Amino acid sequence: MRYSNIDELHCAILEKLRDASIPEFKGFDIARLLHNQIYYGVTRKRSFLIETIIASIFFERESIDFDSNNPELLLYSEVFNRRDHDTYWDKICNLFDDRTYFKITNLCKGNWKKCLRLGKTFSNLHYLNVFSKHLSFVESKLLRRFLASQLVWFYRFYEKLENYNLNPKVAMCFCDVDFHESFMVQWLRNHNVITVTNQHGQPIFRNSNMDRLNQSQILNFNSDYFLAKGEFTRNMFLKSGTDINKIVVVGDLNSNSYVYSHKDKKSVFGVFLDAPSLPFSSQTNRDLLDLATLISQKYSIHFSVKIHPSDREERYNNLGYNCTFVNRNIPLAEFFDSIDFGLFSASAIYIDMIANSVKAYQFCSAPFPIVENSNDIAESFEDFSKKYEEWNTYTDLEKKEYFYNIFNSYYCETDASGNITDFILNLMNETPKS
Repeated sequence: MRYSNIDELHCAILEKLRDASIPEFKGFDIARLLHNQIYYGVTRKRSFLIETIIASIFFERESIDFDSNNPELLLYSEVFNRRDHDTYWDKICNLFDDRTYFKITNLCKGNWKKCLRLGKTFSNLHYLNVFSKHLSFVESKLLRRFLASQLVWFYRFYEKLENYNLNPKVAMCFCDVDFHESFMVQWLRNHNVITVTNQHGQPIFRNSNMDRLNQSQILNFNSDYFLAKGEFTRNMFLKSGTDINKIVVVGDLNSNSYVYSHKDKKSVFGVFLDAPSLPFSSQTNRDLLDLATLISQKYSIHFSVKIHPSDREERYNNLGYNCTFVNRNIPLAEFFDSIDFGLFSASAIYIDMIANSVKAYQFCSAPFPIVENSNDIAESFEDFSKKYEEWNTYTDLEKKEYFYNIFNSYYCETDASGNITDFILNLMNETPKS
């Protein structure tokens, strides 16, 4: 059977997975485990799929650091190797002195020699074949084997978890939508543990049948509770039909209240490119760079480009744009201080710009409902020029009020650290020990 797009195929496979019974994963929702993996399988290059299948036979997927100070509270997450993710998770962990810390390092990201496990080769090959048979409804043999390879790694991770003495009342992770965290949420819930996850970026609900990977924070929400940074996030989950009682607004550890920062003119603006996983990113990124070029020429100002952490600068080197690509390791706050305003298309960077007093303009041909203020939307070069010139007439006081009003739509002005600790400690006090 042929499908008109990736999302239709994704939905079709998930629907069949919901009826799949795999004895090795009794009590697990396989569709949730493989939600993102299916998307990777139908979008990545053939060579990537083959390499992954081979790796699942010979290599271990992860290493685990385990430090138990309080068996009743478990904090677990994979190392993302992204500064904004890892530092925010560290802030969450630092709120609790007494906790069990479970740190997962993905060895597949450049440490192959450390995870070679030849002793399990034949066993892994056996399970690869077993899981492939359970997935026989997947028409593509290569995709079927790729998904089976993910189940091999899940099974080995399952074995590891069973060897740890984990019996907390409450467990919290940074983001529960993909691989290790998604698996652990289900494993923990099977052991009657209350599970909590945190807001990662700015989730946007557009439609349950489109762009399903980039909506997975909502569509593949696995935990009992989601700690949101503001009402905008909460409303996005409610639009998707999520139970209102599962979404708890706690605020943002980086921004408990808005503080206006005056910006001296730099004669430089920033362009934030879309993630390559977005199905429309090739077009929107070109549109952004084309608009930036027109702005640069009209106002005689330079522009710097921040590509998505999962993207590669080499994709843009030969396109002829007169700009500077910013080192991906430069902190966002430092980059914000170097620009007068920012252009973006379909990115949660909008919220970060507002929080850092940087005027933002969304120029997007694809629906991405993150902007509620029409003054932050540029429908054309002419529309941008009109709004940009009007913005330059604002006083500091007017700019401060402007940012403050938008900020409070996305973040609640409250003590996030206190809200998070109080919520978790209340759960622990209310949850009887199993």
